[in-house]
Amino acid sequence: MVDGRESLGGLSQRGVVTGFLAQVVTGAFDSSWWEITWRTCQVSGAAVSVALAVGVPLGWWLGRVRHPIGDVGLLVARSGLAMPPVVLGLLLMLVLSRRGPLGSWEWLFTWQAMVLAQFLLVLPYPIAILADAIRALPGTFEKQLRGLGASRSQVVWWILRELRPSFALIVGAAIGRSLSEVGAVLIVGGNLVGKTRVLTTAIVAKTGEGAYAEALGLGGVLLVLAFLANVVVLAVTMRKRADVN
Repeated sequence: MVDGRESLGGLSQRGVVTGFLAQVVTGAFDSSWWEITWRTCQVSGAAVSVALAVGVPLGWWLGRVRHPIGDVGLLVARSGLAMPPVVLGLLLMLVLSRRGPLGSWEWLFTWQAMVLAQFLLVLPYPIAILADAIRALPGTFEKQLRGLGASRSQVVWWILRELRPSFALIVGAAIGRSLSEVGAVLIVGGNLVGKTRVLTTAIVAKTGEGAYAEALGLGGVLLVLAFLANVVVLAVTMRKRADVN
């Protein structure tokens, strides 16, 4: 691995782009980079999958219920979109510590705690986005479908079809939130090498060590993952647009 420990001035003189490309090339042959990347995908994938499984039904219910409790639930979900990760991480650390109510789980400084933290941060996205999308549908849409003789299952299918762009947005936003998270997973995961270190926490660690070029390289990997997620979102959106046209 190329030694990335250097001053900010030295990095500027050599060139940010050159150092970045050098670290990406050498990192491709570094097993630790693959390990960190794979762990990042595992933790984020698990958190996003569970959040979607829980959040989509809740968002569907909040979007269709006509009761003050639905408005309160949607308000809570919207507020959760702005939850500071470090605050959530601190609360989880207290809950999962040995003296905390869930201390018997022994999850603190494990990948399970990281998944839990990311799950809680991602969960408001499917709830709030889907509920808002459902409420934005014309009030006569469902009535028109039923007037045309559509069954209950057919009505649900057509509503889901109209919400495909929203589902693409939900998945993209959830993945982006999960991949970029650092505060909460750093607190509850501990950034342990070979155990709980992911791309974001590795970038923080390398920056603290003064290995700026390597931190940039790891950042490049993270950007690629985020880009691929957005490619999927764009593909789904374009397909929807083509169907409409």
